[in-house]
Amino acid sequence: MPLMDDENSKFTGQEYLGLYPKVTKDTYDDKVKKDVFVEGKDHWTTLSDFNSGRPTWHKYTTATK
Repeated sequence: MPLMDDENSKFTGQEYLGLYPKVTKDTYDDKVKKDVFVEGKDHWTTLSDFNSGRPTWHKYTTATK
């Protein structure tokens, strides 16, 4: 996400939030462990993994009963 030295500065380029539709804090399927996730249209990764510069993207799966 862009950080500016002066509040009157203008940012040129594509903002982080323009690259990915959603950043959320949520729990894993176990409902216990919390994390921050970067979510794309059909995939997700953790924010810490994304920050590594080489994230592992996971595809969403449909739960079956």
